[in-house]
Amino acid sequence: MVVSSGVAEKLYPGEPAVGKIVLTDGDRGIEEMRIIGIMDDIKKFNHERYLGVYYTPHILERRDLEAAKIVIRGKDHLYPGSFRSTFMKEIAPSLRRGNYYLKELVYIPGIEADSNRYRDSDLLTQLCMILFLLVNVVLCLIGTFWYRVNTRKAEIGLRLAVGSTRKGVIGLLCLEGMTLLACVVLPAMVLEYQLLSLDMTQTLILKFREPQYLVDNLFIRFLITNAITFLILLIVVTLAVWIPARKAAVMAPAEVLHED
Repeated sequence: MVVSSGVAEKLYPGEPAVGKIVLTDGDRGIEEMRIIGIMDDIKKFNHERYLGVYYTPHILERRDLEAAKIVIRGKDHLYPGSFRSTFMKEIAPSLRRGNYYLKELVYIPGIEADSNRYRDSDLLTQLCMILFLLVNVVLCLIGTFWYRVNTRKAEIGLRLAVGSTRKGVIGLLCLEGMTLLACVVLPAMVLEYQLLSLDMTQTLILKFREPQYLVDNLFIRFLITNAITFLILLIVVTLAVWIPARKAAVMAPAEVLHED
């Protein structure tokens, strides 16, 4: 039998697996098989994780002929279209046995492209939904904090009139906005983690006893996603406060108070 490197490492960690005897549940019951080779781990689809696989000899019987598949590996310079037509015309007739014949010759990268097209479409749809929601959240935050600063022009003018610096006033408003954001985000993170721990989201259906990637760890994935989200919101809130606060701070204190 031939096993993938992941299976070999799991069965014999730190040891050479070639030549070892393993028990398999084959067509004829429990059989002893010797590992004669190790291959790289493979993916069924591009967006899936690597699979641990093994290949064993199989006796081809008559009932298996209808679903039998033969993989042909050609040289790099072969053109798939011309090779397919030549093969079906010159070689396929000689493979016929009674009522069984070669039905078709399919280009494997073409199958892969068709399979990945549907998955790529799903990922693109999810990405568009995420961007749509993100844009809506950003617009709501900008509108809220922008309006909040604009309604406090009198306070900004008063602070400037009593001796505060422009940078000090702008920094104070930005710090205030960051504090308000933190007061909202931290309780939301606690609630979110409780929902994740209770398996109330689809992302936790897959739990891996042996994580292959960093994001397979629930807590690390939680920290990464929330850190990225908080950073985006922090930038948005800072800009939404800094721009109107700067416009108000560059005006003369008397002018700001007169407008209010």
